[in-house]
Amino acid sequence: HPELLKLLCGQILSAITNGTMLSTYTLFVQREFGAGATDLIILLFAASVAALVSVGSFSLVAPRLDGHQLKWTLFFLKAVTAIWPAWMCFGFKTKLEMWILPVVASPFNTNILPTLRSVFQQATPRGYEAALFSLCGVCTVAFTWIGSLIVGGLLAATGSLRWGLLAVDVFVVSSLPLFYSFDPEKARADRTRIERGEMETLDGGSRFAELRSDNNNARE
Repeated sequence: HPELLKLLCGQILSAITNGTMLSTYTLFVQREFGAGATDLIILLFAASVAALVSVGSFSLVAPRLDGHQLKWTLFFLKAVTAIWPAWMCFGFKTKLEMWILPVVASPFNTNILPTLRSVFQQATPRGYEAALFSLCGVCTVAFTWIGSLIVGGLLAATGSLRWGLLAVDVFVVSSLPLFYSFDPEKARADRTRIERGEMETLDGGSRFAELRSDNNNARE
């Protein structure tokens, strides 16, 4: 199912950037602006309110979107997240930006996973939902340590988090061609072919059949 593979690989790459941003932001504002506990609580509250309003509004619009519209929505949301690390690297000259970024970013970031799951669901064959959505969840969280490792390495080398955050931005940028090339119609066609048991007609299908036959002969 090559179209689903594009989504999974794109999600792995983009999640490295987004996950690193979430795990590093608190440390970043503490180092750059001396943010205290009260500042962080207010930041969390403001970002949560903005996210709640955004998700509530988007939930009214999302059911009306077809496959292509959901794809481009997902592409747009992923592309926007590339702005945040660049902003933190080259901007953040005043403490006001510490408050602005979470309020601006949270409405976009909180809608990424619902949109991804909607696109993913339309391409997932019946009977494979549990396995494939579990795999999607693994791809979302399992590789974020890579970004933290890069940020930590550049922090040790340069004494600044800014260049590390800019470095991990390459992951979300490299994911955009995968989301751009995703074809919802082909994904649905592959899903239908799998559901009808016609995947043996695809290239390599007969080889898998032979492998299964060899396994049966070996057991006998």
